[in-house]
Amino acid sequence: MIYYIIFNITGVLSALFISKKMRKGFKNNLTPHQRLQNLAGLITGAIIGSKIPVIISYGFHLPVIFTSKSIYGALIGAYIGINISKRVNGIKTNFGDMYILPLCMGVFWGKFGCYFNGCCASPDYPIQIWSAGFHLLLFFFFYYLHTKEHLTGGHFALYMILYSLFRFCSEFIRTEPQILFNFTIYQMMAMIITPYFIYVFSQRIFKKRERAYS
Repeated sequence: MIYYIIFNITGVLSALFISKKMRKGFKNNLTPHQRLQNLAGLITGAIIGSKIPVIISYGFHLPVIFTSKSIYGALIGAYIGINISKRVNGIKTNFGDMYILPLCMGVFWGKFGCYFNGCCASPDYPIQIWSAGFHLLLFFFFYYLHTKEHLTGGHFALYMILYSLFRFCSEFIRTEPQILFNFTIYQMMAMIITPYFIYVFSQRIFKKRERAYS
């Protein structure tokens, strides 16, 4: 448990450090009130989203509700929560790109905590280490996109596509309960989320290019 706490704290601190650096390169006209509402929407959505897949998989039990969580579910919940907040406030600015590098680094360290704690485990494969390595590769990939200003505005959607594909494949060797047609809840989520974010990515990138050439 001590290693789980240490690595997760390291992940949070590294994510906050990178996030502070990233904010300097992103400009928006949001008021402090709008920023607070967006943060509230993000946190609320992440908390709810982190619990729903676990409850579907293991049932509505207090130990499950209070101790278990899903990063994949939290990401989807946070996306829904912040977009509800943006719609309520009439905000059209897209600032998802600034979250990707902190997210990748935070998950990278957090997965080592999962490895030493024995959660997210597979009996034959160190899936936590694979996930950590995957997020480290994503960190350098998105850092390259950020520094070269490639695919600007589509980084979050692209991250969700790549992580959804990784999660779908890795579920075959995890120990999550199969819910329907021999698929886990995370595979079912990935089958819905991947096409959606492919659409979002194409809309943001291709429409941006159309405006640039019009």
